[in-house]
Amino acid sequence: MPGLSGSAWASEEKLLLLSDRSTQVQAYDFNRKVIEFYGDFAQAVKDFCRSQGSEACDEKAKLTNWEAIATDAQGNIYILQENPVLVYKLSSDLGKVLGVVRPRFEDVFEANQQDLLSLEIEQNSLGEGMVLLGNGRILISKEKYPSYLIEFGKETSQAEKQSSLSLEFPQEAVDSGFENSIDIIDFRPISVWNFSSSSKCDISDLSVFQGQLYVLSEKCNLITVLSSLSRKSENVEPLRFIPLPRALSQVESLSMKGAQYFIGSDFSKFLLSKKQSLNVLEME
Repeated sequence: MPGLSGSAWASEEKLLLLSDRSTQVQAYDFNRKVIEFYGDFAQAVKDFCRSQGSEACDEKAKLTNWEAIATDAQGNIYILQENPVLVYKLSSDLGKVLGVVRPRFEDVFEANQQDLLSLEIEQNSLGEGMVLLGNGRILISKEKYPSYLIEFGKETSQAEKQSSLSLEFPQEAVDSGFENSIDIIDFRPISVWNFSSSSKCDISDLSVFQGQLYVLSEKCNLITVLSSLSRKSENVEPLRFIPLPRALSQVESLSMKGAQYFIGSDFSKFLLSKKQSLNVLEME
């Protein structure tokens, strides 16, 4: 399997594994202790693109740059593409696109797409990690130059702007923001947090556990834990830091389960870390 870029729970005992360069999703079965083929979403994406009146997505380059994967309580699967920046909502078997959201990163910088390029903001450093929010929105991390945490959605109220973002993330409610539609829906930035204001680390992936946000960094080989995100401030206040073993490198994906951290690297290894112990499962 090409470089591992994301992971998400399909069930209590099955973890989905996403590659940045392939539309084939693998799964690790904890009962049988095997990695197996789960599904391929290439045809679903092609069919959706044709429905938009364009054949451009049939090009090989348009079926790469997959950076994050998530699931909801209904079993739907959400996959973040970094370039172009889109979030696909797919059926549980990956056979059909149910909806597509376009996170408008250009609005974060109050600029159009051409301005982004002129500012030398790399297109392949935008959408990198993703968490589904219980209010029909998504939290996406911008990898670097600088690093941001951005809440995307349709709309917000003035009262909500004065509150903190809930980190409980009740996934059963997330479906409201991803309408089953043949049209691409624009999600605009609701809140933006400058992760670089308190850290020199980049962001590789995001995960949530017990109301806290875990931010994985490839550059720093570190997990930063955040207990809250206040909409009143653009800065973040880390709760604690979890250094990763030096043996790990190029870490790209993070999933949480109990006291365990499931960390994937670009070396096509699937890494399981629990407290100070480390198990490595080789991936073909």
